[in-house]
Amino acid sequence: MKPNIIFFLTDDQRYDTFGFMGHSQVFTPNIDKLASESAKFNNAFHVAPICMPSRASMQLGKYIAQHNCGFDLPTDYTITTEEYQHSYPVLLRQNGYFTGFIGKFGFPIANVKAHNGTREIHPNSLPEDPYYKPTRNFSEEALAPQYFDVWNGSPSNLKYFPDKENKFNGYENQWNDDHLTMFNAHQADAFLEKAADSGKPFMLSVSFKAPHRPHTASPKWVQFYKDMTIKRMDNDKPEYFAVLPEVVRTHSRNADEYWGGHRYTRKAWNDDATFQHDFRNYYGLISGVDEAVGSIRHKLDELGLAENTIIIYTSDNGYFCGSKQLGGKELLYEESIKAPLIIYDPRSKVGKWVDGLVSTVDICPTILAYAGLSKTDEMFGDSVISLIDGQKEEIHDAVYGENDFNDNYLDIGHHPNPENYQSIHSKYVRTKNFKYVRYHLCHPIVEEMWDIHNDPLETTNLVNNPEYRTTLNEMRNLLDTFISETTVSVD
Repeated sequence: MKPNIIFFLTDDQRYDTFGFMGHSQVFTPNIDKLASESAKFNNAFHVAPICMPSRASMQLGKYIAQHNCGFDLPTDYTITTEEYQHSYPVLLRQNGYFTGFIGKFGFPIANVKAHNGTREIHPNSLPEDPYYKPTRNFSEEALAPQYFDVWNGSPSNLKYFPDKENKFNGYENQWNDDHLTMFNAHQADAFLEKAADSGKPFMLSVSFKAPHRPHTASPKWVQFYKDMTIKRMDNDKPEYFAVLPEVVRTHSRNADEYWGGHRYTRKAWNDDATFQHDFRNYYGLISGVDEAVGSIRHKLDELGLAENTIIIYTSDNGYFCGSKQLGGKELLYEESIKAPLIIYDPRSKVGKWVDGLVSTVDICPTILAYAGLSKTDEMFGDSVISLIDGQKEEIHDAVYGENDFNDNYLDIGHHPNPENYQSIHSKYVRTKNFKYVRYHLCHPIVEEMWDIHNDPLETTNLVNNPEYRTTLNEMRNLLDTFISETTVSVD
């Protein structure tokens, strides 16, 4: 009998915000229990640490350079219906799985691409302005209801609380929940009942909005954290901001969020009252997810499905949480690119830490492998099962990713001073011990190399250290190889 699979995906959850990771303030007992019986990955990394391209990469097993679906130029803004035929939800459904999607879908699907933002793909989508900021309000038709047996998905800008009609993002609040996260859990419970009746193995994707902004947790969790004084991260100090490249300090929204405030609130995290409010709620949102995971696992037990249901848990990107005196994500430092990854298989209940390098591009091939299917030829990722069962110690010598988000800043072709162009567009390659980052559109190019093993907080850039010249050239070559192997020409 093929196993059932549940894929939990959170939004903006930093890799270490769990009790089992030694975090002393966030309350996650249900996920901690799950982790104790699971394979936990020490070295999992995001291929594109921002939601739209990250989610597309997970479903397709491709890098952003292949699917080209992202927020900022260069981008095609969408996945075509033809491309989506090779996603894990479609492939599993074609092979007998009862499938469901709940929560934030995160990217549009359309019949044609819009190369570099110049061709319309669906209503209210692409104005002629090549620098336009793509709307998060893409239509229901541009999502994927036709690809699932049960569709409870929504666009990106989900609301945490029911509206005046007692609906969550268009769905009736039949369980009278007070917050989106538990509403999603009850939607999952309803799916599981249908799946049990179907007689088929099931694949359920639960994509939580939490703990994404706005940082507004359920009243239950607001009350839980209300008297807690949230500790700042160890590297939330001026000396860690000072060593960042000038382009990051002056051209990234991450620095602006910390020092000048988030675009929606204009409240900055260097103000302690704002920091305390936001992170009591950030941790409250994570505890809400933990409560939802516990509820869904209870439902699996109740329906007799638990002993054949694999559970995978990760996030779509990391979050700085004030580290390096930055907000947001997308920059290619560890707080942003490192991913939580938990894989629970009740048939073995392997409680172990896995040290092998893995990437979120491996998630799609892993889900396919658990379902007894092979990955398609265009997928770059690999199944991580051989790391879990001990057949291999490594499946990658290095992992790769990029940031193509620069807050819709002018592209170099339209910039009035291209010879002095600065951009946080960047690419990285990471081995077990080193990470190399290239800001490839800066003039001149900006490079960083960190000895992660000895300098995990990334305080000393080794690019100009002659003792590391050989390692630097090796890392440059590794990145060039990834770029050449994953770049797809556009007709």
